[in-house]
Amino acid sequence: MAGYADDFSMSNNAIDAYDRGLRPRSKWGKADILNALPANARAYLQLDEYPLEFLREYFLVAEEWHHTSKLYNKTEFFRPGIDQWEDTYTPEDVQDLYRVWLQRQQKARAAKTAAPRKVRVTYTHWIDKRTHKTVTEYALVRGTWIYTQSGLRKRADGTNIRIDETYKRAPKGTAQIFQEIERRMSDGGAKGAKAKARKQPVNDYYANKVRHHLQDMLRMTDANPAPVTAWAEAIGKASNAETDALRRRRIEHHGVLVDKAGAICGYTESVASVSESGHVDWDGYTLAPETCEAAGLPPYLRVGVGRGYWFSHPGLAGGRTLAHVTFSEVGVGSALDEQGRIKH
Repeated sequence: MAGYADDFSMSNNAIDAYDRGLRPRSKWGKADILNALPANARAYLQLDEYPLEFLREYFLVAEEWHHTSKLYNKTEFFRPGIDQWEDTYTPEDVQDLYRVWLQRQQKARAAKTAAPRKVRVTYTHWIDKRTHKTVTEYALVRGTWIYTQSGLRKRADGTNIRIDETYKRAPKGTAQIFQEIERRMSDGGAKGAKAKARKQPVNDYYANKVRHHLQDMLRMTDANPAPVTAWAEAIGKASNAETDALRRRRIEHHGVLVDKAGAICGYTESVASVSESGHVDWDGYTLAPETCEAAGLPPYLRVGVGRGYWFSHPGLAGGRTLAHVTFSEVGVGSALDEQGRIKH
């Protein structure tokens, strides 16, 4: 049964395991587990009273593992089992075990609300079924999840991601990166997922614009577009939420400094000058205050970046030449309507 399914969803052996009544843990529902157990033992131990996750942990038995997904993950397959309970344990024993399990759950929930850890991670990013690249970027860890700089959420125990370094404080010049990751984390949950699904066409628009600008216009063929895409989406969202036209334009007059790998190394901004008659002129782009601090400069210093594509400074990225990408080049900003759709 060697080989993989045509849609790359799982191996042929995994398909056979499903046919034999085995499943990964997450595929077992409460009714599935209970109905597969002996009716007399189920009634005696009063198992119907307990939640699904408790039943999954103590009443599923690992039988074998198989490769699943296009990432060839090693996935365990389970069957419902009660053999070790029937002749040994009483309903009171199950209740005691459930209390211990509840305490563990409470500790896990407390860990999720604790301050996230700042880390640098390396993971495999799949472009399509056969093409992938290795990405290294900053991230925050909360509980069992890693939230990356490029906007992805990955399991901390995943086989295709590792934590390279943990920081007590944000490394010099990265404070805004971690702040943006945390902001996106706070936008999560069911509402965030629905909003993300509704705006997927806009996200595709940003991704295509960024990819075209970096790889086609600037010839940065090795650059990962994900960090700049996430930044452009955040700027576009903030712009679209602003009702005042001038404030909206101020939000959109920002840029990022990007190294050849696609990592954001600094931020820029253009300041508006408004005359008494109401005419608005925009200054050339300068380093944002937080980027000035990261470069060892006073935050109030106006360091000109110009309107060109390239910039370098001894205090940023070791003096390497960085691409200057402005939102006007990769974003749609106020071209979005109230529903987050692109205006035509």
